[in-house]
Amino acid sequence: MPQYWTLVFPLGMYTAGTSELAQVFGLQFLLVISYVMLPVVLAVWLLIVAGLILRRVAQLRVPGRRAAASESWNRPWSEAR
Repeated sequence: MPQYWTLVFPLGMYTAGTSELAQVFGLQFLLVISYVMLPVVLAVWLLIVAGLILRRVAQLRVPGRRAAASESWNRPWSEAR
């Protein structure tokens, strides 16, 4: 699940950067991209947070998986998949 966070940052920065560029240079047509992307970025962020919370709750509810759940947070990214 942590690998999905790599989607959120570029989307957010693309949106923020486009908005700033439009404001600095007075390119109003670029604001449309920011207005369209903002709800998309927020939706992706909320989906990833919800998935992370649900996964963590599911891991903690199953007896015997509590140790495995805590170990999965400490593994390197390459092994976490």
